[in-house]
Amino acid sequence: MLIFVLVLIAVAAAVQYWSLAHALDGVEHHSAPDRKLTEPEETFSLVNTVTNRSRRFIPYLQVSQVVPTELSVLDDRAQINTRGQNYNPLSYTLWLMPRQTWRQALPVSLSKRGRYVFSDATLHGGGFLGVDETVEYVHQYEEIVVIPARCQAPA
Repeated sequence: MLIFVLVLIAVAAAVQYWSLAHALDGVEHHSAPDRKLTEPEETFSLVNTVTNRSRRFIPYLQVSQVVPTELSVLDDRAQINTRGQNYNPLSYTLWLMPRQTWRQALPVSLSKRGRYVFSDATLHGGGFLGVDETVEYVHQYEEIVVIPARCQAPA
């Protein structure tokens, strides 16, 4: 009986080590606004796409991406945690089946004119036992320009 328990522990440790080493293989993340130009307080969509290109089930995946501070999320399901001075992390957790693509269009708006950049994201993938996780950084560069508000022409 003791040998069976030791073999079971060894197999679980080997599977945990392998799953942690390959937790984010084949996972791709992309986030971009659905347009390049908008007006102040106009609603547009921030499209988040996560794709699992591998043949493995991914039981735990947390995505944390950097969004501008002025971004207002118009959906009650999403929350932005204010921690930084010039950016906010937007994070969500999901699981993916093999060869599955997850896409979310989040309605957002920007209040002030200017150029806003949607850049880095961090992917956290869990192992078989859920004890540890591995981290991968995704660098991307997407931007949106908010034009000045319309004003009345003098008569």
